[in-house]
Amino acid sequence: MHIATDGIVIKERPIGEKDKVITILTRTEGIIEAIARGVRNTKSRLLSGVSLFTYSDFSIYKGKTNFIIDSAEEKTSFYGVSAALEKTALCFYFSSVCISLSPSGEESEAFLRLFLNSLYLLEKDLKDISLVKAVFELKVAEYGGFSPSLTACSVCGVYEDNKMFLNLRSGELFCDSHKRGMGEIPLSKKVLTAFRFVYFNEIERAFGFQLDSLSLRQFSSAAEMYLLAQTNEKFKTLDFFKSITGKYDG
Repeated sequence: MHIATDGIVIKERPIGEKDKVITILTRTEGIIEAIARGVRNTKSRLLSGVSLFTYSDFSIYKGKTNFIIDSAEEKTSFYGVSAALEKTALCFYFSSVCISLSPSGEESEAFLRLFLNSLYLLEKDLKDISLVKAVFELKVAEYGGFSPSLTACSVCGVYEDNKMFLNLRSGELFCDSHKRGMGEIPLSKKVLTAFRFVYFNEIERAFGFQLDSLSLRQFSSAAEMYLLAQTNEKFKTLDFFKSITGKYDG
């Protein structure tokens, strides 16, 4: 079995004296774990193409028990992300979420585009890191099959109220008159508008908005809470990110 695909390296670990196991988020096959032989040698022809957070064209074949990387041609390397601890920690979290939600053996173009767009914005400092984090969390939840119902109140159909409430488990939206009080978080008009903008736009446009500092904190907290509730997972990489930044209480 031979696989030719593009993808980004999202995790690595050494095995033996010379090799590494590389986790790749690929366009055509989702998450692939493959062995890069001899890559711990600085003269390895694979070295640049399988470095962490490098986007490459891969040629991979199936050995007796494992996938083996035959070639890796670097397309883009996000060195700027790797050079900043805060950004690196956030990308470790992104990697953990993708490993959890992106299927193996299936097309995962949306996940790959989301990861690449997020890394580009982080590396170039084009968006606040908390906004990138929140948009990533909402879009990755969408691609993982956890989209909320944001069109209107699930009971009466009202589109907007002074404050709306999102149920973290069901993903339903409720107006102030029909909130149930259990497992729900309030969304201000600005935060609800941001949620809707992210979900109703493709990834290339989903980052294209700004919020004041208070609304951004609320948006970031709500996005994180929603993703964690939907996946029912605790990500150690998120704890690591928070230990470095101290920014998020979600």
